[in-house]
Amino acid sequence: RFTGNAQLNAKPVPGLNIDLVFGVDNYTQNSTAYIPPKNTTPSYDGGLSRRADATVLQTNTDLNISYRKKVNEWLESTTGLGGTLQYDRTLTIGASAQQLGAFGQTVNNGTSVISEFRSERTIVGAFLQQTFGLWDKIYVTGAGRIDASSVYGVDDRWQFFPKVSGSYILSEETFWKDSRLGEAIPSLKLRAAWGQSGNLTAIGAYDRFTAYTPVSYGGAAGYVSPAQLGNFSVQPERQTELELGADMSFLNDRVSLEFTYFNKDVKDLILNRTLSPSTGFSNRFLNIGTMTNRGYEAMIRAVPVQNKSVTWVTTLSYTHNKNVINGVEGTGVLPFAGGFGQVAAVNGYPLGAFYATFYARDKDGGYLLTPGGLPQRERGVQGPNGTYTVGRDALGQPSGAILSKVIGNPNPLHIVAF
Repeated sequence: RFTGNAQLNAKPVPGLNIDLVFGVDNYTQNSTAYIPPKNTTPSYDGGLSRRADATVLQTNTDLNISYRKKVNEWLESTTGLGGTLQYDRTLTIGASAQQLGAFGQTVNNGTSVISEFRSERTIVGAFLQQTFGLWDKIYVTGAGRIDASSVYGVDDRWQFFPKVSGSYILSEETFWKDSRLGEAIPSLKLRAAWGQSGNLTAIGAYDRFTAYTPVSYGGAAGYVSPAQLGNFSVQPERQTELELGADMSFLNDRVSLEFTYFNKDVKDLILNRTLSPSTGFSNRFLNIGTMTNRGYEAMIRAVPVQNKSVTWVTTLSYTHNKNVINGVEGTGVLPFAGGFGQVAAVNGYPLGAFYATFYARDKDGGYLLTPGGLPQRERGVQGPNGTYTVGRDALGQPSGAILSKVIGNPNPLHIVAF
């Protein structure tokens, strides 16, 4: 693997900075596998030999230009503009063989199958940003950027994302510095930000295509129908976020506290919908529903000891987030492809909630047993968004279709770091 970069930095006039960076990351991977014949595995009792190689190239070119000028005693201006170009290429080839002969671990020792995949992806973007600083205590920033990713169709490729933010260093006010507040809290900054961003790599390089796979059968060239239906109209997810926060310090800056409240709304959520068998395909990427993340983050940083010999820094952070999905059409439940029918997007619940069948219960909350004394799955009438109505026959046993509901949440309620 080789990772490196080249930079060009220029300052033609005072206050003007031009930075051009080119980076490259190039690596190869090789893997082999071997299971001898006449083993105890049910799938590869005839043996397995496999080799795969991958060559990956990633480059980035970034241009950043900034101009900073002190307009007068109370106003400072910083203007920034630039662009970025990212490119990655992945080449993989693999060969596997089964029904191996008695000797040899290479793929030519059995019935072999060769597969190859090539992928290229490009992301381009440009931005313009303006910041004004007033009296060295109030800062206002506005910016806009455009981005495009080759993974999306031409009509939905280019996206515009605005943002605006501001901060107020309250501790720079005279009434604060010259009072006991300044002694107790020497630094206090209030901040707020609003902006949008997009998920430019949410799908694969060619997931928008209905891609047939070439194969060789009986010595003749052929094609295998794909399981995934392409979609040229899928577009990037758009996240709109609002942040409100405050930063403060105590005890001569030996203790600091940061607090942030965030509200992130995502629309055009990209989900892999399972299709009905009558379509001839198993799944398709679609823009379905919305997602909301609301919560807060807090961090305390302390320096209990700081002298010429020892510096001791302690940081404690806490994050709480509530994630909710809405806007899933139809039944309000979208099982994830590859989730074994147990993981889904369900309206009113967190993304990736565990959605599955559950046991029938009696009026006391215990298992409602079969006449043979065994637990059994609940039955009744399934409603939207995972709701249901329990059904009972004349003997008090479950009656109707097998029911499903949200039985678990994989997302953590609290995140603590020390």
